[in-house]
Amino acid sequence: MHKKFLSILIGLFLVGSIALAQQTFKITYAEGEIYSQGNKLTTEKGRVEIRLGEANFLRLDKNTIITFNPLKLWKGSIYIRVNAGIIEIQTIYDKNFILGNGLYRLDVKNNRIEYFKGDRPIDRFASWNNGRERQEFVNFLGRYGSWRRHSIYGWTWIPLHSYWRLRYSYRNWLGHWAFRHYGRWQGRHWIPGKHIRTIIHKNRLKK
Repeated sequence: MHKKFLSILIGLFLVGSIALAQQTFKITYAEGEIYSQGNKLTTEKGRVEIRLGEANFLRLDKNTIITFNPLKLWKGSIYIRVNAGIIEIQTIYDKNFILGNGLYRLDVKNNRIEYFKGDRPIDRFASWNNGRERQEFVNFLGRYGSWRRHSIYGWTWIPLHSYWRLRYSYRNWLGHWAFRHYGRWQGRHWIPGKHIRTIIHKNRLKK
């Protein structure tokens, strides 16, 4: 496991601003062999997740090369989860993308760039990315609420503030999409589906 936290600079467009802003981000999860040199990050037999600000994530597959400032994909496959702002990424074949809210995948394949919005195609990298999406959602829940045992529903999550559900349901993708995708509301209680329950169970076993 590569545990070194790497501070990096990435060009990130902010909502309502045309100017390019510089923000410092870092690796939040890594596995296998990861190498950094200057503004270059290479994965050989490993995968890595980088948090962009507080809400966005960049995930690299094995055998991938990217550089930062500006952000550019040279080789391999990446996912980008944009939750706030707009991210611009360049590619080796001079095809640039400006990405708004959503999940995106870029592959350097057969001397061209393949682009998908959403979690397609389905392969091992997509499965790994889905797992990281669910884990980050659980981390998010831990910051903004608490888990409690319900006599009927088992483990449920309750937000810290009574206005939280209404506020984030319309202003944040986590409220608008992930809560419906990973579980359901029952009054103030959010009831997780099987994928989130599995993560909660594993996390509690580690304690």
